[in-house]
Amino acid sequence: MSRSNRNPQPNQRKSKGRSPPLLLTVSDVARMIRCSRKTVERLVARGELPFYEFPLRRGALRFAEFDILRWLADRRHDTE
Repeated sequence: MSRSNRNPQPNQRKSKGRSPPLLLTVSDVARMIRCSRKTVERLVARGELPFYEFPLRRGALRFAEFDILRWLADRRHDTE
């Protein structure tokens, strides 16, 4: 066995577990759900939209893409 196979480089190792969520900005979410940035901010203020807050960036808000997709799916109404 060659030395390179015994100690793979970090980028060659297989990932165990989940990768970090794709984080979106307020503008990204507004584009995704086709509304204004202000509407996204209102949804956050009302506690309707899940988000992360990063206080080191002046209270910057970020949203996990899968949370937004789930939030949209929960609001879907099927017609019969």
